[in-house]
Amino acid sequence: NYNIMQNEKIRQAEPKDLSDIMRLETQFGSDAFPAREFKKRFGSYLFKVLEIDSAIVGYYLVLTRKNTRSFRIYSICVDESWHGSGYGKALMRDIISQCGPRANIRLEVAWDNEIAKKLYASFGFKYTNVLSDYYGDGRNGVQMSLTT
Repeated sequence: NYNIMQNEKIRQAEPKDLSDIMRLETQFGSDAFPAREFKKRFGSYLFKVLEIDSAIVGYYLVLTRKNTRSFRIYSICVDESWHGSGYGKALMRDIISQCGPRANIRLEVAWDNEIAKKLYASFGFKYTNVLSDYYGDGRNGVQMSLTT
């Protein structure tokens, strides 16, 4: 179970966080997004980092358009050394809370990423589309969505 302690917080991402975000993003290998994708999104209320003792161990970036209830989880990541600690769930809870009621939230995930698919399913995300050859290395992806 996840219990937030005094030294943990989810806060707005700031430009000073970019190097830490990119360090985490390298876990995605050839699927990692370039820094420019994050630079242009600082200031968004849906771009947050998870900080433990002032070290960034996770983040998420969700895209949306004004005056819509549609959201796309663009990237969500927890440092590999913290996998299994409940921080992915904490970030997902924050995303769903930030998107609010009557939101449609969607995401894409690698078909072979069983841990992530299980996490999303635990929040009620359903499979909506198989994405053939979605990743650059030929792996398939799957689109999942949740209506709150």
